[in-house]
Amino acid sequence: MDWLSVWGDVMRAVIVAILAMVPLAAKADWQYSKWGMNPAQVIEAARGAATPFQDSSETADQRSKVVAPYQSGRHTFRSRFVFDRSDRLSIVMLELSDPSRCPELYADLTQAYGPPQAKSPQGYFPKWWDRKNGNVVTLVDMVRTICSIQYMPLGEAGTPGGL
Repeated sequence: MDWLSVWGDVMRAVIVAILAMVPLAAKADWQYSKWGMNPAQVIEAARGAATPFQDSSETADQRSKVVAPYQSGRHTFRSRFVFDRSDRLSIVMLELSDPSRCPELYADLTQAYGPPQAKSPQGYFPKWWDRKNGNVVTLVDMVRTICSIQYMPLGEAGTPGGL
């Protein structure tokens, strides 16, 4: 028996086992958009549904540069695609067209993701970690005046913004 070949086989098995335990980054995207796209890529991916947008009230760090209509079941939204300083897609906001229907939206999100995993003390911002799709989902409920869902990529441990 050649100890060198046995040692090589053992090392290969150890490396395969270690690689199997390393979590791979989830493919975290929202519908037709992919995190990190620039505005032109989002517009192209939307196939005519999205248009350029400019809102002078936003900060330089995060700007909505693309909007599109969106329908999910009984809910109608305006989707806003928010980009960072480097023009990479970092947030998708779905603004519910009828904020008085926010309790129904909350019920639908709870049905889809289970009970919220976090809430603000006032309960306005229930949050879910959608590990299956690699997104953080936050409901912004400002008592029938504003109701929106915010999608952001889920950070990985050891990466900036992760644990």
